[in-house]
Amino acid sequence: MATTINFYRGVKSLYDAESKHLDAIYFATDTKELLMNGTNYGGGGITDVRFDKNSNKLIVSKIEGNTEYDLTELIKFKTSLPDELTTPNKIGGLNKGTSVETLKTKTLSQIFEDILFEEIQPSVQAPSASISFKSPFTANQILEVGAVAPTAEQIQTGFSRGNCTVVGQPNKNRAGELISDDQSFVYVGNSTSNKTLPLKVTLGTMQYNYQAHHGAGDTLLTSKGNRATVSPNPLPAGIVKSGAVYLYGTYPYFCNGASASSSAGDTNFPSTVTPDTKLPLQKWTDVLIGAKFASEASTEKRLEFYFPAEKNVTKVEFYNTVSGKWEVFGTDKYAISDAGTKTIQGEEKAYKKLTTTGAMSGALQLRFTVADAGKKLVDEPDTYNGEEITDEVVTMMARNSREVPFVMPMNSVMPMAATTGNRPAGVAAFAVNFEPGGQAPLDARQLVPNKTDLIAAATYSGKNTYNGMLVVVGDNGNGKPALYILKDMTKITQEDYSGWIQVDVSAQTLLQIINDLTTGGTDKALSAEQGKVLKGLIDNLSNKVNGLGAVYTPKGTVADLEALKKVASVSKGHVYNVTAEVTLNGKKYPAETNFVYIGEAANQASVETNWDSLGGTVDLTAYAKKVDLEGFLTAEDLADYATKAEVARDYATKTALSEAIAALAETYATKAELTNYATNETLKSYATKAELDSAFAWHEEE
Repeated sequence: MATTINFYRGVKSLYDAESKHLDAIYFATDTKELLMNGTNYGGGGITDVRFDKNSNKLIVSKIEGNTEYDLTELIKFKTSLPDELTTPNKIGGLNKGTSVETLKTKTLSQIFEDILFEEIQPSVQAPSASISFKSPFTANQILEVGAVAPTAEQIQTGFSRGNCTVVGQPNKNRAGELISDDQSFVYVGNSTSNKTLPLKVTLGTMQYNYQAHHGAGDTLLTSKGNRATVSPNPLPAGIVKSGAVYLYGTYPYFCNGASASSSAGDTNFPSTVTPDTKLPLQKWTDVLIGAKFASEASTEKRLEFYFPAEKNVTKVEFYNTVSGKWEVFGTDKYAISDAGTKTIQGEEKAYKKLTTTGAMSGALQLRFTVADAGKKLVDEPDTYNGEEITDEVVTMMARNSREVPFVMPMNSVMPMAATTGNRPAGVAAFAVNFEPGGQAPLDARQLVPNKTDLIAAATYSGKNTYNGMLVVVGDNGNGKPALYILKDMTKITQEDYSGWIQVDVSAQTLLQIINDLTTGGTDKALSAEQGKVLKGLIDNLSNKVNGLGAVYTPKGTVADLEALKKVASVSKGHVYNVTAEVTLNGKKYPAETNFVYIGEAANQASVETNWDSLGGTVDLTAYAKKVDLEGFLTAEDLADYATKAEVARDYATKTALSEAIAALAETYATKAELTNYATNETLKSYATKAELDSAFAWHEEE
C-alpha cells in the first residue's frame, strides 16, 4: 500500500504543527517557508512549493529554477544490516523470513502497517439458487397418489450473486447477474434433462431443483487493496444449482378407530366405532402407523386396520399403560385378509384388512409396523419399548426390577411367551410381578361391594367379562364376604344368580365329625381317629382269618381207625382222611371222614381223645321217612278236624282273649266289685260267670 503524505498551503498564521498539520508538509505562502513539524526546510530564495501526488514528489521553485524532492526516500527504512538477513518469526502482519533487502524498499509507515495490521482476505459468499413451493403446496408435504401436482406458477425460484466483503474495501459480488435463458430452469427427479413437470402426484419421493445461469463476477481485493487470493478471481460466468425440495406421494391407511401417536402413550380413546377413518398420511417408506380403538367388549365390534395390498403388517404392538412401554401384540390375536378395493383420488386401489381374534379387548392404542409385502414378522427383531433386545437392554431392565426379567442366555432371542397348550395365550408377557400401592385390587373387576352389585347391569357396562371370572362380594347379605365364579356370561345379571357359582366355604354343606363307632347318620362323617380304630379291628380279624389256614395241615389218607392210631409223627392240627367207616369216642362216622389231631402233646395218636372229626353223619333211623308217611292219613281221616286257616278264622288266640278281657275290665266290674256295691236283685239283671264263660271260648295259640 502506498504511503500517504499530506501537503498543505496557506499563510503561516494558520499553521498548526501540533495537531492538524502534524507529520505534514506546510508551505507558508506569505513567508515562503517550507515547514514540517515546526521546522523550516526551505532555506532562502523559495518562490513556490507544490506537491505531485502521482509521483509522491515535492517540487520546490526557486529563482534559479525548480528542485524535485522524492519524499518517499526521506521516510524509507534505512539500516546497515546485511540485505540477506531475514525475520526469524512472524511479527503481526510481517511474515516470517522477510529480508532486510525487502524492508529497505518500504517506508517506516509501511513497515509499521505490516506489523500492526495483517492483510485480510475478503469473506466470500458463493452464488446460490433457491426453490420453494407456493400455496397450497409446502416442502415435504405428503399427498395422495393421483392428486394434482404443482405447476410452474406454483413454484418460486431465486438467485443470489454472492456478497463478498472485507474491511476497507467496498462490497463486491462473487457472480454476475442472473441470465434468464434456456440454461435457467426447474427440473425434477434430480435430472437436468427432465424439465417437464408432472401433472399428478406419483408414489414415493418427488424431487424438484432449480438451475440458474449467471455472468462473470467482480475482482475481489484484500483489506490493503491488493488482489485477493481466492480462486478464480474474478468468478467467470457459469451455472449454479439449488438444493432440492420434496413432495411425497403415498396411499392412505384406514381404521375403525382414531389416529394416535406411534411413539408415546395417548389419551381420549374413542367410545364408538367409526368405520373407514382415514389416518394422517404417512410417507410410503414410513414403517410405524399409530391408531387407537374403542373397547371391543363395549361396542361388540372388532378393531380393523386397512393397509395397501403392496404392504404387509410385520408386527403389532400395544401401549402398556401400566409399564409405559410398547409390548408385542401376539400374531395369534389377529388375522389378515383381503379387503377389496378403496377409491383413492378417483382410482380403485387394492387393500388388506387386519382384524383381531380371540377374546374381545378393551380400549387399545396400537402401532403397526408395515413393510413391503415380501417382509414377514420373522424379519423384525424382538423389541422392548421399540428397541431391539440386546444385552444392554436386559441389563437395564434388571437394574430397574427386583426380579430377573429374562431367565435365559443373553445371546438368545427371547420368546414372546411360554407355550400355553390349549388355553388362549395372554396379550402381554410380563417378566416381573406387581406390588400395588393402593388399598384396592389390581383388577378392579374382582371386587363388588354387595351381592346385588354382582348381577347389576351397570357393573358390567364395559362388557369386559369372561366365563371363569372370579369376583369377591364384600357383603353377601350376611355381613360377610363371599367368592363367586362366573359360569355363564349370558346369565350374568339373572336375579336368581344362576350365572354364578359361590365357591367359598359358606356355600358348602358342613358335616358333623363323629368320633365313635356307634352313632349313625347319613349326613355325618367319621373322624380319622375312629378310622384308626376300624383299621385295628380289620387287622385283628384278618389275622384270625389268616390264622385259620395255619391250624389245619392235611397229611394224607389212612385205611381205618387202627392205622390212624398208629401214625408215628403227629402234632396238633394234622388232618388225616380215613377211608373206612369209623367208631371213635363212642360215635359212629361214615367212610371218608376227616379227623384232626387235637392233642396238646405230639405223637400220641393211639389216644382216641386226641382226635376229633371234621365232619360226620346224624343217625335218623328213629324217624319216619317222607315216603313212609305217604297214605298214612286220608282226607276222610282229617274231615272232623279244623284246618289251621279255619282255626285262625273262627277262634281267638290266647293273646287276643287276654286283650279282650283287659278291655272288659276297663268297662265292667269284677265279682268282688259287684259284691261290695251291688245287691242280688241288682245282679240278676247282669250276666253270670257261666254265661260269660260260654260267651267266650279259650284256645291255645298254635
